[in-house]
Amino acid sequence: MGWRTTIRTNARQKVQDYSTANPTILRQVYRTRPASFPTVPCAYIGDIRTQSEADSGTRRSTIEVDIVLVTSNVINEEADADLDTIADALDLSFINDPHVFGSNTVQEPVRSTTVDISVGDVAYHGLILTLGKVLIDEGRV
Repeated sequence: MGWRTTIRTNARQKVQDYSTANPTILRQVYRTRPASFPTVPCAYIGDIRTQSEADSGTRRSTIEVDIVLVTSNVINEEADADLDTIADALDLSFINDPHVFGSNTVQEPVRSTTVDISVGDVAYHGLILTLGKVLIDEGRV
């Protein structure tokens, strides 16, 4: 299993742990973006972006991974409150586990952005929590 698979799997498991502990707050967690959102609030693992530097047998990769939270197709105070609750809890959960992607990695939440996520004609209210500064060294280190 490669590091990209490990990152997606571990990020999903971390979010799933929160969902299991709070099933009425976060009802479903997907490995990747589903075709639709039949159950909300939900989350999925979004983009994984990589920047790598290589020299004489070593490679250092700096990675960002997006956790996408989706609350509802109605934007109101309740949807915003749900989104804030989930985002704050997951942010803290990832802060408290800097080695979630492996003992040889370090990560930290770096930003969050509210978004509208479209599925056909329906727009859902969402938030992207970006974990960044994930460093992976490979080769002769």
